[in-house]
Amino acid sequence: MFSNSRTAFWYGIQELQIQSGQTILVPEYICDVVLHPLHDIGINTIFYPVNNDFSPDWKYIDNILIKKSITALLLVHYFSQPQNIERAIEICEKYKLWLIEDNAHGYGGLLNGKPLGCFGHMGFSSPRKNLQTASGGVLYIHGELMEPEKYSLKDYPVVRSTEYAHNLIKSFPRLKNKIRIFLRSEPDYSEPSLFQEEKEEYFKVDENSKNKILTEDWQEHAKKRRKNWIFWSDFSLRNGMLPIWSSPHPESCPWLMPVYVVNAEDRLKWLNWGWKNGINLTPWPSLPLQVLNNSPISVNLWKHLLCFPLDREYEIKGFV
Repeated sequence: MFSNSRTAFWYGIQELQIQSGQTILVPEYICDVVLHPLHDIGINTIFYPVNNDFSPDWKYIDNILIKKSITALLLVHYFSQPQNIERAIEICEKYKLWLIEDNAHGYGGLLNGKPLGCFGHMGFSSPRKNLQTASGGVLYIHGELMEPEKYSLKDYPVVRSTEYAHNLIKSFPRLKNKIRIFLRSEPDYSEPSLFQEEKEEYFKVDENSKNKILTEDWQEHAKKRRKNWIFWSDFSLRNGMLPIWSSPHPESCPWLMPVYVVNAEDRLKWLNWGWKNGINLTPWPSLPLQVLNNSPISVNLWKHLLCFPLDREYEIKGFV
């Protein structure tokens, strides 16, 4: 395993022998860190739009492929909800593209009993997000799990005392929230450019995280997350928000549950409510600067998106 999904992506690009100067089609609505491995290798990107339900604009993709020389298509399974794999495979076969699946927010999710990430030529995912481990990313090449052997990566550096304190405080969410409020100020959620992430080095997974990932009952884990999804979906509808999917895919293992809010002010109200009540609501993702500067549609989507955590059951009082 790798330290995270972006490291797995970096490794996988080289396994497929995608070269510097070649071009990959990437959705506009994407976390900026996904571009870090592409920039490191010298790969160009062309962005394609997604619809309000995060499905690709297939017509746009088809049109751009007629005009441009493209090497690969990156398909994101947003929130572990499977995209139209058949359509993606058909397009990639037609234009002789590598199909790359980004399932970073849904490790453990399946489609017809097969792990998401195993349908394309490459797929990557991030179990560390669901388990809140220090590290953990996986890579599939042609459906087979790959290990980071070729590049002699070092283990992800973990300070054991910090890891112990983190694991201990996770068991006491109310105390964790009080400590967080004491140590940090509430983020400014109004400006998407403030959420850009720093580039990290590439590592293997650390042993403790690897053991937790391998011993987790992922079927039961996914079931609990889907149950929590339904809870937040009902809560959202009762409070004037619109879930993007009314229910999760029955085989998914989602990290977060997304909804649309009426406007940016309403989202800010809910983010503030979550901060004060120890509920880690978030405006995912941190969009690339190219998208922030050139795609007002994606920026507007970002301003209306609110994500609910699925890590545990919540007992909400004071709201309908």
